[in-house]
Amino acid sequence: MDAIHQHLETNGYRPSYQQIATSLKLRSRAGIARMVGELEDQGLLERRRDSGHFSIEVTRTGFSPVEWLSSGPASDGTEKPLVLPAFITGDYAPHTLRLFRVNDEGMSPEIKEDDVAIIELRDYCRDGQTILAKLLGGELTLRKYSRTGSEITLRPTNEDFQPIHTPTNRLQIIGIHRGLIRPAI
Repeated sequence: MDAIHQHLETNGYRPSYQQIATSLKLRSRAGIARMVGELEDQGLLERRRDSGHFSIEVTRTGFSPVEWLSSGPASDGTEKPLVLPAFITGDYAPHTLRLFRVNDEGMSPEIKEDDVAIIELRDYCRDGQTILAKLLGGELTLRKYSRTGSEITLRPTNEDFQPIHTPTNRLQIIGIHRGLIRPAI
């Protein structure tokens, strides 16, 4: 499905089985036909016979790939986008969202380390919103935002963590926390 969406976005028209096979580095068009048949069974697309050839029609775009933000020095930046259903992404366009793997317990018990936070990319916020911020040293942190004059306070919900107080020019707002995915344990 990703190969079909990529081809549509890049070229503006539906791909042939051969074009799908090429993009997936496969040789068998029969294998592609089988995969397309499975996607058709799931209701994600429809095959139509058009002038003696099959054409593919995407019938449901209820899924969107969302890119990852780097979680810091341990991340190598090679995470593949995560495809999320529309009921999770809501009305947000996929290019306005990013995923962030939470790197501490500062927001527990609601948000735990290794949870995946869905972040709406924005460089502004309101007091009380949970934001993803980049600190002066480049560290990303998820905290509740409040501002008093030229000082910003990032508050954890976990009492074991201290608030972060910083001047406005030493912090970059990456975005607003909009959702959460908790991995199965």
